[in-house]
Amino acid sequence: MRLCSLIAFGLAVFALAACDEYQGLTPDPAKLHYPLGVAVHPDGRFVYVLSTNFDGKYRIDEGGTVSVIDTQSGKILDGPTVRVASFGGQLQFTRPTADGPGQLVATTRGDDALNLLEVSASGDRVWCDGDSSFGALYDLVAAAAPTALTTALGLPPASADGTGANCLVSGLAASPFALTALRSEWSRPLAGDRWTHWDWWGVGSLSGAVSLVGVPNGDVAKATTVSTTGVAAGTAALVRVGGQLVAAGRYGNQLSVISAAQDGSGAPVALQTTRSITLPFSTTTGAMESRGLAYSERLKRLFVSINQPTGIATVEVGSDADGGATLAFSGHLPMLGQPTAVALHETADRSLLFVLLQSRDELLVLDAATGQTLSRLLVGNAPSAMAFSPDGASLYISLFGDDALAVVKLDPADPSVVTLDATIR
Repeated sequence: MRLCSLIAFGLAVFALAACDEYQGLTPDPAKLHYPLGVAVHPDGRFVYVLSTNFDGKYRIDEGGTVSVIDTQSGKILDGPTVRVASFGGQLQFTRPTADGPGQLVATTRGDDALNLLEVSASGDRVWCDGDSSFGALYDLVAAAAPTALTTALGLPPASADGTGANCLVSGLAASPFALTALRSEWSRPLAGDRWTHWDWWGVGSLSGAVSLVGVPNGDVAKATTVSTTGVAAGTAALVRVGGQLVAAGRYGNQLSVISAAQDGSGAPVALQTTRSITLPFSTTTGAMESRGLAYSERLKRLFVSINQPTGIATVEVGSDADGGATLAFSGHLPMLGQPTAVALHETADRSLLFVLLQSRDELLVLDAATGQTLSRLLVGNAPSAMAFSPDGASLYISLFGDDALAVVKLDPADPSVVTLDATIR
């Protein structure tokens, strides 16, 4: 594994600040560079990868990229790359719209921001447009129609920006990393107003906080950080459990349940940590170093990847009289290696837990109900994040140490049987 893949974020920032000259102004758009976040188009044709500039080689404000990969050709497309700030974290899609797949949402620590990126209806192009709303059809009309018509229709003006400067939501706690959708809903319009669609995002920061971000109609200019609540020791993992969030951190032994108080219309207005539990692990640093969380609705169980001691902690999820989530530690599945991301592949009668072991370059597949190891696969240097294709037949894994993306195929008859299909560079 490359030495750089083991350097902490703080050291990377220090090294970057100490450099008098950069080796390049911007990364090569046709290559991946310390990739982390991965997202897949709703129809499975394209994969999007967030590169991070973790070695501080490029400018901090444009040192990262979001690349588009064609799953049919296995090629990184040159033109659609968007430049974002350095030290990216996670990457996800918003809800699909009638005329497109929605937006890509990414966290970037280099500017302490949430990035809202537009995606073309076909999925082959990603760009930054701070004034956009419902998707590609709106962008097309806004670009082609006179200003008076777009104003009458309530459409925003078209203004594409390939550098990423116009797609940022600020006001987050320092070093945002973890990301999960909390809610997606239409709000009731006032007289004469258009309907408003709100996306509500939970954003976990390594500085020890979780923020609530509201985005109306995908409009960056009107997006707002509604509320922030402190949580223990650096949120590196965040997952939705019902209508609440559960956060885990790198620098402590706690899991925190976070609820969103609502106003009279039902909109979330304030985050609050409603309960926390301390997992019973004794470490020299007092930190379990969690880097991944997954929740099984079928099993009512949380899976927490930890590095002190290495393995997966299991936590049973219940509810109190008010419907709030309760957590109870239930066990530890020890394993060699440093687990990073965890993900569930579930059917009506079976739950599989996929675990990335960064220091062993492996993908591990477990029976989530029993903890039994079903298969393991060498995938490449320092696997860090993963995303399933919509049909569940493929798994895409970012290889932080290889500047690459691994493509893993799941056996249709038994998804626990996995094979490495390709490595895309």
